[in-house]
Amino acid sequence: MTASGERRRTAIGFIVCLGVVSLFADMTYEGAHSAISPLLRDLGASAAAVGFIAGLGEMLGASLRFFSGRLASRTHAYWSITFFGYAMNVIAVPALAQEQEIKLKPGPGLDKVEGNCAACHTLAYIEMNSPFLNADGWNAEVTKMIKVMGAPIGDADAKVIADYLAKNYGP
Repeated sequence: MTASGERRRTAIGFIVCLGVVSLFADMTYEGAHSAISPLLRDLGASAAAVGFIAGLGEMLGASLRFFSGRLASRTHAYWSITFFGYAMNVIAVPALAQEQEIKLKPGPGLDKVEGNCAACHTLAYIEMNSPFLNADGWNAEVTKMIKVMGAPIGDADAKVIADYLAKNYGP
């Protein structure tokens, strides 16, 4: 193979590698983006708040692309900025996986809470809501998860879960 053929093959391999990295970056971005609205809804945000926050995030992302493009054009540091972006993605993706394990208080019903609640959302929601919900609030929350969100929890388990939450995570 000639020197120019070898260089061409190396360049094509490099471009394919960037394409694969871009594919995984897009999968990460789109996967995370698809979880924003349900997360905000579960945290109690209104539709207007979800729309505002999602729109603000899109605006910030577009602004970053605009200004980084201008910076690249002005400095001609195209590859430096490209590799910086990929490096940030390589750092950010593993950081997303570093969610701390949530240890709930021991007690009767803990197994039902972990088995049913963690199937749909993080157990951190329990700790986040604990300052605001009394026994009636936890009953309403469990009922909402069943009737509105479609959690497949039977009546007996629902009572055990609500009792556990009220006893261990009430104000």
